Amino acid sequence: MEDKLLLLMDNSLDITKIKPATGRMRLRQEISVQILRIVDAVATRNGIPYWLDFGTLLGAIRHQGFVPWDDDIDISMPRDAMNEFIAHKDELPKCIVVTTDTVLDFKAQRLLHVYEERSGCFLDIFPYDLVKGAICSSGEETEWARLHKTAFDEAAIAERHGCLFKFRDEWMAAHPKGEGDIDGFAVGLDYANATWNYRNVLEISKVFPLHRMEYEGYRLNVPADADACLRQIFGDYMRFPTDVGTQKHSIFDHALSIEKLRQILDELSRVV
Repeated sequence: MEDKLLLLMDNSLDITKIKPATGRMRLRQEISVQILRIVDAVATRNGIPYWLDFGTLLGAIRHQGFVPWDDDIDISMPRDAMNEFIAHKDELPKCIVVTTDTVLDFKAQRLLHVYEERSGCFLDIFPYDLVKGAICSSGEETEWARLHKTAFDEAAIAERHGCLFKFRDEWMAAHPKGEGDIDGFAVGLDYANATWNYRNVLEISKVFPLHRMEYEGYRLNVPADADACLRQIFGDYMRFPTDVGTQKHSIFDHALSIEKLRQILDELSRVV
């Protein structure tokens, strides 16, 4: 029944015309956009590369902003750039915290979270590791990429035992390069619970040079070939997904009034 409903939606509705979220959901999205704008300012000022990724990149291309039912923001950085961003975290307003605490998500994962502590609105920063020879120009998957995909399952076990970072470092040291002829960016094993389609290795030329695209009224960084990146993650991303209308996270402070959310939004919007 669900498949038939999705088929009907694909053939009769234009997914790009779905109306934006409203009410509390929309206010949380707008607060998250301000967090992103502030992160963009710090990154740009310090020459730190980042790009919109996953559902946020999908929203930028398909909706020019938030996917209507999405409730967080995803950006990515090369690992050295992420470490540089951490070094500049004091440039963020005091109400915006940078942490790897798993308290922000019901899943155990050690991504870098940047969140506004009153509302709980946040963005995730996904690290990518640069790997020599991770991709074959023939299109055939390298042995390195295949092993990297399965390593996420081991990383999830390591996370449960409190030694994810140790596992990540040891695995990358044991697999420093692939046997292909193209260098690639691989999603970091920090994302221990990555679903299969998120365990990606992207050609550097698909990511760089970055360019600016409009997202919720702001010009922000996206990959050089956003379409190719999205197709690698989602396949035909113009189809209605199975999670349409489903909110993903539950960390927000539901006790906050609409007025308080608007106050937080106004405060963040005035941060230069």
